[in-house]
Amino acid sequence: MRGMNRKDLQLIKAESGEEIILKQCLVQPDLVTSKDIKTPVAKGDVLFHTLPSGDIEKLKIVRVDAFTNLMPHYELKVEKLD
Repeated sequence: MRGMNRKDLQLIKAESGEEIILKQCLVQPDLVTSKDIKTPVAKGDVLFHTLPSGDIEKLKIVRVDAFTNLMPHYELKVEKLD
């Protein structure tokens, strides 16, 4: 994963509607990884990903896997919202 473009994504908490920034994210079609393990993330939260075209893609988190080992990170299984 080294050398790939990581970006900060806007995160909307499902329960509160609170807006947070989830830092150091790597976005793939159905998976978002983030080194920002200190930011609380939950199933149902929504991430906003700005595409190169300027369009904004909404991604709903359907599963959260948190790894707290030597290289702490989240693996977030996501699905696109229309």
